[in-house]
Amino acid sequence: MNFFDMGFMEILVILFVALLVFGPVKIHGIARSIGKTINSLRKMSQDVTSQVKKELEAEEKALNDQSTGNIEKKSIKSNNPVKGNSGIEETPGNEKP
Repeated sequence: MNFFDMGFMEILVILFVALLVFGPVKIHGIARSIGKTINSLRKMSQDVTSQVKKELEAEEKALNDQSTGNIEKKSIKSNNPVKGNSGIEETPGNEKP
């Protein structure tokens, strides 16, 4: 079990030293405050992640709408017959050389 690249015995030594330094009463309060801090950091991280996803999806949708609009405009223009020099209507792709 690795936690921040520390083994189980290293974690036990750190916890034992913390118990000796702070005492059993303060350890409970410290653990509670650390837990609350980690929980709030997770919530903030999730909020930021969801906001970034929403912004990216909105931007992607706008780009797709914009590119779809350009394609539709081009297809509308290309379906219109074009009059050549001879006055005969020619469709794109069937032009005379």
